[in-house]
Amino acid sequence: MKAILLAAGEGKRFFESGSKTFKQLYPYNNEPIIKRCVRTVKETLLFSEIIVVLGQNEECNEQIKKVLNGEEITYIINNASRKDNNFLSVLAGLSHCKPSSESAIIIETDCIFTSDDLKKLTIDLSYNEIRWSNLGPASENQTGGFLLTSEFDSSEVHEIKIVGKFKDDDELVLKKKYVKKMFGLTAMDSQAILIYLELSKLCLKKEDKYFHQIIMNSMSNFVNKTVAVEEISFSFNTLKEINK
Repeated sequence: MKAILLAAGEGKRFFESGSKTFKQLYPYNNEPIIKRCVRTVKETLLFSEIIVVLGQNEECNEQIKKVLNGEEITYIINNASRKDNNFLSVLAGLSHCKPSSESAIIIETDCIFTSDDLKKLTIDLSYNEIRWSNLGPASENQTGGFLLTSEFDSSEVHEIKIVGKFKDDDELVLKKKYVKKMFGLTAMDSQAILIYLELSKLCLKKEDKYFHQIIMNSMSNFVNKTVAVEEISFSFNTLKEINK
């Protein structure tokens, strides 16, 4: 199994909140976040390769490589990262996997997570499964990605929505007790990767896409499940959120 770390972002909101460094390099508990991500991946002993997808900012790339010096890392460059919300970064990482034989986990590097989170996401993936992580029940002031689960099986995801604010989306409000807040860890079985790559061919010329959107438009092509991450796990966009 491959671990694909998305590190192409330049953290505009993070800098606007007062940071003097890139999100991926911010010290959390005295350890740069990108280094913490790599360490946590290695602790599981589950992954044959760690792939770090970098972007167009050469300064950020150099700093990341310096922090990860000595680690066994495969670096891939997304040369269109400034026109991309992560779709092309994910595509680059998944394309590095062997067709129909290697599973992968996609890790957004603005997340604090544990090795147990990674194990829950990756162990015993079923055929054609995409396993989404979640932060638990959604709240009305949250933004971003949401997972709508089945009323009969809370681990089954039947719809994904990315919205400006939860409380402004009538469907989410109506189905609140079946909605979970998406988190930045997503595991994909090898067959799911194969199908994803095929579906992605239709979207290569489109910009500003999230990788989720390929799946959102074709949910029936995959087995979509979800698991909750540990209580200490969280994601962030601002200094206030990481220093809460």
